[in-house]
Amino acid sequence: MLPVPPREDEVTILSRHAAGFDPRDVAAAGVSAVATGADIEAGQAAVKRVQVAPEVAAYIVDVARATRQSPSLSLGVSPRGATALLRAARAWAWLSGRDFVTPDDVKALAQAALVHRLGLRPEAEPGGRRRRAGAAVGHRLGPGPAVVLVAISGRVPLLLLLGLVGVVLRPEASTVLLWLLGVIVLVGIDLAVAPAPGTIRLTRRAPGTVRLGDPATGGLLVEATRGVHLQVRDAWQPSAGASDNRHRLRLRGGDSRALSTVLLPRRRGDLRAAGVTVRSWGPLGFAARQRTYDVPGTVRALPPFESRKHLPSRLARLRDLDGRAAVRVRGQGTEFDSLREYVRGDDVRSIDWRASARTAHVVVRTWQPERDRRVVLVLDTSRTSAGRVARTPGEDAADGMPRLDAAMDAALLLGALASRAGDRIDFLAGDRRVRARQRIHGVRDVAARLQEQMADLDPVLVEADWDALAGAVQGFGRQRALVVLLTALEPSAIADGLLPVLPALTRHHRVVLASVRDPEPGPARRRRQHRAAHRRCGVRRRRGRARAWTVVPGCGR
Repeated sequence: MLPVPPREDEVTILSRHAAGFDPRDVAAAGVSAVATGADIEAGQAAVKRVQVAPEVAAYIVDVARATRQSPSLSLGVSPRGATALLRAARAWAWLSGRDFVTPDDVKALAQAALVHRLGLRPEAEPGGRRRRAGAAVGHRLGPGPAVVLVAISGRVPLLLLLGLVGVVLRPEASTVLLWLLGVIVLVGIDLAVAPAPGTIRLTRRAPGTVRLGDPATGGLLVEATRGVHLQVRDAWQPSAGASDNRHRLRLRGGDSRALSTVLLPRRRGDLRAAGVTVRSWGPLGFAARQRTYDVPGTVRALPPFESRKHLPSRLARLRDLDGRAAVRVRGQGTEFDSLREYVRGDDVRSIDWRASARTAHVVVRTWQPERDRRVVLVLDTSRTSAGRVARTPGEDAADGMPRLDAAMDAALLLGALASRAGDRIDFLAGDRRVRARQRIHGVRDVAARLQEQMADLDPVLVEADWDALAGAVQGFGRQRALVVLLTALEPSAIADGLLPVLPALTRHHRVVLASVRDPEPGPARRRRQHRAAHRRCGVRRRRGRARAWTVVPGCGR
């Protein structure tokens, strides 16, 4: 379903219609034909020539009958609907470059072809009729019938080439035919003797959780009930980065072998196994029976948290602020700690004159950082987070990392530091709606919890609804908190979306706006710092001339 356009776009649409725009005149709209009527008729004729195996036709019938027996549906798919699914599957197979239909073609189009033909019972959960009816269809599809294919090895072409010797010695057509017949007989015997792939059992060991960029190992246990010569391919979706996933092995009856596949995920989230393809070769190695098994498996890729290398230095600074270093630093917090006698080097602004009047010595106040404060991390996943930023100075931004990933890294570092300081962490991510929301209190490893929440987040090409996000922040509680907004400083997005909402947030919380930008090259950074230093020196010199001549350290003459 297409979203409703903004008000300005609707006004533009009505203005075009008022000016005489005819939506049925496609030529005036600049739309040109890409196929003629003859091309369409030729395509329809080609679709009719696509073969449908009896097993696939029976599979479509079973899917249709399953919808009629579902307790959640009051109206199932009729034979006419099953016929429509068959036609759609044949067209999909032809578009995919095949002249036969597979169960995967049926599964790919079942929801689109059948969901509008289903009726939901009144006692079922209301709302989302199409989505839930489609889920019922997907649940009934199952793994599909087992389709066994045939594969031949490179030995067969070599065996055919070997027949050229006989053709040279006896150059007659009968020689060629006899040699071809002999090769076909050998391949047929080898295929008939090859064990069926169903004689083995596959068990997967899931890799679990891994940080993005770190390798993981997926395990597969192969057990054979009889002697087999196998070729096994453990396939994963492309973003899982599977390598070394093709294995050759020979097993005797009752033997088992553990296979491993190295995974190097290239994106966050749950990455799933695509299936295990098994080829069972005959004793001559000419032909094999091939079958693909659906062996579920998932590896969950978490954000890499590359900024954790800065964590030790930031924790050392945090210990200094807390006064837990060898030399206690006073005056770094805002919460009163105690009174003590003044020593040389203390800040005179910390002297408590009222307490000093009651003693024989000058007394100063000591402060400590606040504890048990709330820190709310808000991650913007709208369209501005899809931009890319360079990792190193001089790198092209197109080759860098997504802005959302950089913001995640900053949020993980801030969350880890805040938790070590004894603060409570609330996490929120969203764009037009809230995508993730988590209260993290009393947890030792806050970074791990945040990584779990961030794993499934991706940029969404919509504008951020800051009213909804601000409401979600207020939903965490009215207690004053430090709210860190991690978003892009894009003028239009900030002016139209965020600025009108900021007063409501700053009324109850302290708000920090954080953004990611490309790192500056070294010379550019030094020039900017040099200009800033000259501006400061100019101001200080002018002030000095107003009073008297003074030397400003570090500014030169």
